[in-house]
Amino acid sequence: MHVLAFLQNKYGETNIIINDHWEADREAIGLTDKTGQYLAYISTISNIDNNYFVALENPSAYNEMPYSPAGDFDNISLTELEKILIPHLKLRD
Repeated sequence: MHVLAFLQNKYGETNIIINDHWEADREAIGLTDKTGQYLAYISTISNIDNNYFVALENPSAYNEMPYSPAGDFDNISLTELEKILIPHLKLRD
C-alpha cells in the first residue's frame, strides 16, 4: 500500500483510482487513470523492498475484452515503476 500512498500523494488521489480485480492476491493492486480506461496491475514479487512487477492494459480496440495487453515489466524499482506509470496513467509531476 505504500506504492499507492506514494503515487496518490505525489499525483493526487483523484488521478489514480483503485480498480482491483485481484482481491485474492494480497500482494497486488489494480490502478486506473481517472477515466478508468487504462489499467496497471502492480504486484510485489518478493520480500525485497522496492521490487515490483507491473502489467499494463489499454482499452480493447475490438470490444471483445475490456482491456488489451500493453506490456509488462518484472523486477523493477519504485523509481522505474513510477516512470512506467506516468505516461500510462497520464500522470503529471
